[in-house]
Amino acid sequence: MVLLAPVSALADARWDALIGARWPHSVARAAVRCDLGRDKTEAYGLVVLTASPPRSDADVIPVVVTRTAAGEQLHVLEKAVHTKTASVASFTDEFLENGVFTDPQMKCVDPSRDAEVSAKLGRWIQAKGARRGGRHLCYAASAVYNSWVCFDVDPKTKTVVQSFAQFLAD
Repeated sequence: MVLLAPVSALADARWDALIGARWPHSVARAAVRCDLGRDKTEAYGLVVLTASPPRSDADVIPVVVTRTAAGEQLHVLEKAVHTKTASVASFTDEFLENGVFTDPQMKCVDPSRDAEVSAKLGRWIQAKGARRGGRHLCYAASAVYNSWVCFDVDPKTKTVVQSFAQFLAD
């Protein structure tokens, strides 16, 4: 099940301030809520377009907004993904098809329990087992090849980091 909602259904004015301070005149598209990791940090995956329409992958910025007792924090996600068996320069490349932005699929899943985004099919990026519990926020890198890149909150630094990747052909 893809948990994708219009940004207006999830967003609030605080996000506008967080995102607008970094990228004036930007537009937030595609949003999904996910309670990340074992500590269930409230988080929202977004895609920010810094130009409308976006001209290239450089105009497509994947972000996560986390909410804690300390407030909201904006995390810009790393686009390059490297595992022991595969690499991709930018998992957001396929968000633009023939110059047209398409809202990406996003899911909130536990890869050790999900059938589509699965630890049986992909690889944990972080070697430590502590990140292997709870839900991860996943972006579809390729719908055709069932490829996903997932993120979790690092319990020590409280930053959002790549946690799991799945690159394969169905």
